[in-house]
Amino acid sequence: MENNLKERYIYAVTRYLPVNKRDDVEEELSNIITQKLAENSGGAQDFTSPSEQGLKAVLTELGPPEERALTYIDDERKSLISGVYFLMYKRTLLIVLPIVAAVLLGVGIMGIIFDSAPMFSFNLFTATTGFTATTARLLASIFGGLFNAFAIITIIFAVLNHMKVNLRSKTDPTDLPEMPELRKRISTIGPIISIIVSIALTVIFLRFPQLFSLRFEGEWIPAFNADTIRTLILPVLIWTALEIGVEIAKLVERQYTVRLAVASVLAFAICAICVIVIFTNTDLVNPDFVYSVNNITSEIAPAEWFFENVLARPNMILLAAMMVGLLIETAEVVIMAFWAKR
Repeated sequence: MENNLKERYIYAVTRYLPVNKRDDVEEELSNIITQKLAENSGGAQDFTSPSEQGLKAVLTELGPPEERALTYIDDERKSLISGVYFLMYKRTLLIVLPIVAAVLLGVGIMGIIFDSAPMFSFNLFTATTGFTATTARLLASIFGGLFNAFAIITIIFAVLNHMKVNLRSKTDPTDLPEMPELRKRISTIGPIISIIVSIALTVIFLRFPQLFSLRFEGEWIPAFNADTIRTLILPVLIWTALEIGVEIAKLVERQYTVRLAVASVLAFAICAICVIVIFTNTDLVNPDFVYSVNNITSEIAPAEWFFENVLARPNMILLAAMMVGLLIETAEVVIMAFWAKR
């Protein structure tokens, strides 16, 4: 079996660095390791396939990947958050802040559409003033949310730095993370999009349930009862938090692993309970909405059978759909982790 400790160590170091520095650091680290191997052996071995023992000694001498990565980063910010904590802090900000900005933008636009009075009038000055004020409020909301997220993340890592919580890797080189193979890799785009969609759907469901409506005989009829939704905020938020947690785990792992599969299964179990609590509530679906749908479908399906067997149980339909969706998501992670391990 090919000894890839060297490549794994270099990967573990460079994943913390900016993309434009990685190639140079990879080359430099490779030369340093080769040179140290030569020094330790006195030129007595072929360094195209060094022994695992020799590599372990050299990599242990170089230190944990996080500490080695710090040697390639400027020291100017070593104050409130420094060292390994700064590496994790920067990585977290790069993931969280774009997601927060996207979600706040979507929520702000929906708030303007559904909560505000018409923005424009026939008066050009009034229209321009209204548009400017609305844009200013939207931007203020986005920057305010970004500042809050930035402050919360900063406080968390400042506390970790102050308490010296151990975030370093083990010093044993054999414990380094494996380099992601093609079949194991998880793209960052997928989890980020999933997080944005999860947050957006949760905000719409809790804040703008009127979007789930049907226009019948000139009147918009909502699918859900807003008052009932307010009583289900806790299980909805737990469900969303667990979904986001799994996606964040994917961003951290960057590959399908047994640990990720176990986390997904545990999250599925709790999410399933939340889904059952939400969709077994008989007051969730608006009966007027069910009646309207029944009237619309009466011409294309046997109305009595369709109503009695399908529309009369809208909660069960939603419950089954959500459970199938959760099961597919979890099964995908478990299957990919099993396949990658083989």
